[in-house]
Amino acid sequence: MNSSPIQSWEQFTSRDTGAIYTFFDSPWVIKGICFLVLAAVVWFIVASYRFEGRGRDRSDS
Repeated sequence: MNSSPIQSWEQFTSRDTGAIYTFFDSPWVIKGICFLVLAAVVWFIVASYRFEGRGRDRSDS
């Protein structure tokens, strides 16, 4: 019960099969998505660090 449209390795590596992948012809789109994910992760880490600093009693240090 193989539901894959690809039956051989030659079909997988040919240019005609590339159409089944969303961003096959535009690697810059994938790089842009990766950059946005990286920016979101960095923003989350910075925001978490800043939020953690607000909850402490600063007179103890």
